[in-house]
Amino acid sequence: MIELLSTLAAVMLASVIFTRAVCVCYSTHPSKHRHPLLFIGFGYSYVLAGAGAVLAAIDILGADVGHWPEWLILIGSAGLIAFDRRRQQCWAVTHCPAEDRE
Repeated sequence: MIELLSTLAAVMLASVIFTRAVCVCYSTHPSKHRHPLLFIGFGYSYVLAGAGAVLAAIDILGADVGHWPEWLILIGSAGLIAFDRRRQQCWAVTHCPAEDRE
């Protein structure tokens, strides 16, 4: 029973990540980024994260795919941070909004 729940959870979680990757890649446009290379890096980062999620689910289902899922998710996640179009604005903030709540 736990094995079935683990399998269902892996497939559902991978589906969420993969669907998000497809939707973002479909809706993004080069004009939303400062440079075409940033657009390409952002898009491929989602592709790698989605592929890593699918391979992780396949690995959980029992097929041996090696360390590919971990590498793809790591590279994709790092790429999403590095190529995020909000990155420059976020890193320029020196005041933490949470400090205003005290």
